[in-house]
Amino acid sequence: MGVLHLVNSTEGLGRCRDRLGPDDAVILLEAGVYTAMAPSGKPEGMDVDLFVLQEHLSQRGIARTRVRPAFTLIDFEGFVGLTVRHTRSVTWA
Repeated sequence: MGVLHLVNSTEGLGRCRDRLGPDDAVILLEAGVYTAMAPSGKPEGMDVDLFVLQEHLSQRGIARTRVRPAFTLIDFEGFVGLTVRHTRSVTWA
């Protein structure tokens, strides 16, 4: 499979946008989870699977109802599963 993009800052999502391939996926973690809070729909130019780490949302007091429906919430087990399914990963700060 493609690349797993780990986005750990609010700026990171914009930085990885032009590097996304059809089999890639994006996980928001750490401060990157803030970018999951926005109007409904997928972020522009993000036609890949989008995930957000539930534990990092909870640590910041962000409720699921504030997260775009385009993002799937995952736990650490889901995170590990995605790293196994993708051939490589890139971190965007």
